[in-house]
Amino acid sequence: MKKRRPAATKHAASAKSRPSRVSEPHTVNLYEAKTRLSELVDRAADGEEIVIAKAGTPMARLVPMPPAPPKRTPGLLKEQIWVADDFDDPLPPDIQKFFDDPVIFPPDVDEEMPP
Repeated sequence: MKKRRPAATKHAASAKSRPSRVSEPHTVNLYEAKTRLSELVDRAADGEEIVIAKAGTPMARLVPMPPAPPKRTPGLLKEQIWVADDFDDPLPPDIQKFFDDPVIFPPDVDEEMPP
């Protein structure tokens, strides 16, 4: 008696006919890459991924450079950020006491405790 193969599902049949969304990288051997480097660089710059192989073993990948970050515009937040005139004045005593408290902020090992 012959074994019957299971009927292909609709999903499996449509998956074979659909083109892949992700293209396979183009693989070239090292000798070919050396002789066609300029062309391969242009193709990579256009978005293609190229794998360079040595004796059939993938060794390197040639990919496009990421886009450069946008240029910084000085003064973009002008008049939105400021430093108060009293920024570096001593803290009020009721707040300074917490910074001087050795329980809250223990002294460093190298520092000596004041008498």
